Amino acid sequence: MKFSIYWGLVCIALMRGIHPAIYKLVQDIPHIAGLVILIFISAVFVTDAVITVVAINKLEKRIKLMDDIAEKIHNVSDGMGEHIYDGVTAVVKKGEEIYNSDNARELREKYTESVEELKKKNEETLEELRERYAQLVKESHIFQKRILKAFPKIKSRRHEEQLEKLKERVNEIKSKIKK
Repeated sequence: MKFSIYWGLVCIALMRGIHPAIYKLVQDIPHIAGLVILIFISAVFVTDAVITVVAINKLEKRIKLMDDIAEKIHNVSDGMGEHIYDGVTAVVKKGEEIYNSDNARELREKYTESVEELKKKNEETLEELRERYAQLVKESHIFQKRILKAFPKIKSRRHEEQLEKLKERVNEIKSKIKK
């Protein structure tokens, strides 16, 4: 109730004091100048809306790319683990046979080389993916930063983790600027 009374008083002050002054100011503007101002302000609003939509679309693509890279990193890591598990399982199953055969040393060397090659290839792939992911997080897009600052509670239904990482990055930059 108290809030309603205050709100009513503010409305009266606006309608009796501020509104007439603004109305007089608008009436004093020449028609042509008013049209120019109206067109300019409208163009600014439309431009801002278009830039915002484009920035949101690019932000969505960037977050999706980050999510795809994170998934690839996970898949490569899982693949390495599965390959090692499969290799160990095969060695255990054929352990007796391999170690008792004449070509045991050759088979062990071949398996070791195969594992090392796969490990090296996967480590290179992982390093590449991690670098690309880090680059995407560090990239600075002025309009995307503006979106993240303007909407700090923005959510993504599909890529929440990646969006949170970008928000953290924007907050890091903001805290560095304040210092």
